[in-house]
Amino acid sequence: MNQFWTVALISTVFTSLFQVAANAATFSFSNPLSGSQQVPPNASPATGFATSILNGEPTSWTFNYDLSFSGLSGPLALAHIHLAPAGQAGPVVHDLDAPPLGSTSGKIVGDWTSTEVVAAGIDPVAVFNRFLDGQYYFNVHSNTPGTNFRAAGEIRGQIEDPVDASAVPEPSTMLGLLATGAVGSMLKRRREKQQKLTSDTTRLSA
Repeated sequence: MNQFWTVALISTVFTSLFQVAANAATFSFSNPLSGSQQVPPNASPATGFATSILNGEPTSWTFNYDLSFSGLSGPLALAHIHLAPAGQAGPVVHDLDAPPLGSTSGKIVGDWTSTEVVAAGIDPVAVFNRFLDGQYYFNVHSNTPGTNFRAAGEIRGQIEDPVDASAVPEPSTMLGLLATGAVGSMLKRRREKQQKLTSDTTRLSA
């Protein structure tokens, strides 16, 4: 096969293979929860911490979360993800999976998917981008007499500062390496053919 078309074919194949991988992404979040992040802030001694991963493409993704909390002033009543930037309160958009209701300390592990978002008539791309823009927050509510912790929440943690954990190299980088390797391989074969031809010519002349 013509050398030019060999390189072109390799480029076409690997462009297709890596295009899907390049569109997919993995972002990790590590965020503390506290009463001071609530709106308005409160003096709750409770603390929390959430590690989360947003994985997939803007149109098809999963948001996995692992949230721990301790020291609530009253038993856990509700736990959600809300929509609003830091310093503002916003509506509930997702109920956290299987919260240990009635506990003052515990762990909540679950996920939120683009499938759920689409089923609710919401654009998954918009939600994906809001995650990256820090527009969501975890909110843990408790039943604490004499407070508004059930309505407003006792501790809050903004889902922000994503870290790009994607390990897939850019297609252009991969194609450059592959093309270089392909050209190098062809040049090596050409040298071997020339050496063989020279050797054969030498033997015939002897």
